Amino acid sequence: IVVGRHRGLAVVLEPDRDEADPRPLVLTEEKWSGRVSVGDFPDPARVLGSMRLSRHVDVRTGRGRRDLASALRSTGITAPRRRPKKAGPASKNPDIARLRKEIQAHPCHDMPEREQLSRIAERYHRLSHESQTMREKAAATTNSLARTFDRIIALLTEREYVTAGKDPQVTDAGARLARIYSESDLLVAECLRRGVWEGLGPAELAAVVSTVVYESRKEGEGPVPFGTGLMRHALDETIHLWRELKTDEIRHKLPPTREPDGGFAAAIFQWASDGSLLEALLAADDSSGRGLSAGDFVRWCRQVIDLLEQVRGAAGTPELAESARQAVKAIRRGVVALDAA
Repeated sequence: IVVGRHRGLAVVLEPDRDEADPRPLVLTEEKWSGRVSVGDFPDPARVLGSMRLSRHVDVRTGRGRRDLASALRSTGITAPRRRPKKAGPASKNPDIARLRKEIQAHPCHDMPEREQLSRIAERYHRLSHESQTMREKAAATTNSLARTFDRIIALLTEREYVTAGKDPQVTDAGARLARIYSESDLLVAECLRRGVWEGLGPAELAAVVSTVVYESRKEGEGPVPFGTGLMRHALDETIHLWRELKTDEIRHKLPPTREPDGGFAAAIFQWASDGSLLEALLAADDSSGRGLSAGDFVRWCRQVIDLLEQVRGAAGTPELAESARQAVKAIRRGVVALDAA
């Protein structure tokens, strides 16, 4: 076969007697098996030799094709070189002629494994291009992280959690922020710094803290207007601080802090006020309009306890720290205490 992707030596496995369009089944020395047509032979096909085939030749498996191709190569039959084409207009171009001479003079031109080396070179260049693309993506990601970090520093500097300048230092407010591990850590720190949660009793504090922990399955679940006047005021102030913080985060092109969600406040308030599990679950139904399973109730209680412990450690006054401690004690009872054990 002198043209096409499968040019080279081939052995006929199954002749075709169709005189109009014969398509014999062949196998090449490169282990390709298929039928060829007249279009694969611009010149009449030449018989270069013969080889003995086994009675049952299986070219449907890779092993069968591999063994037969190896036998074909071991016959010693070589494909004749094609006749040189007549010189066309391109041969008169001095640049093309020079390039052809350089190719022919290259040390690899006469190497028997030249085609294999060419494929290796192609693979090298492809992998090199892919590696460069990956490096560019990694650099872009690194730059994106650096920009995000700079924006966070700018926001924290603006809110006086770190000092300004080339070598920013953590302020007292920043040290308090570092003790809070929450998705809404900056909002919690702002509430502590501005004293929004000061004066709340244990059950009231648990309810207000739950709004920055709990996340309803339904969007748009805001704080629920219930409870004592002091608690409602704390909820309103928490929402007010969240709006301020969200505005600043958007201005600095940062993801905004999630809106406080009051869907669990009534349930945790009832439970921390020494209510029963049934009363707490009914309070959750009344406030959110959807049922809350006992398992979900315990899970959210555990998360509220975690944040209350952080509030206790970062509180600005002993009174708030004590209220957080009592709130944890009031919540950690019954099924919640059993879950912790």
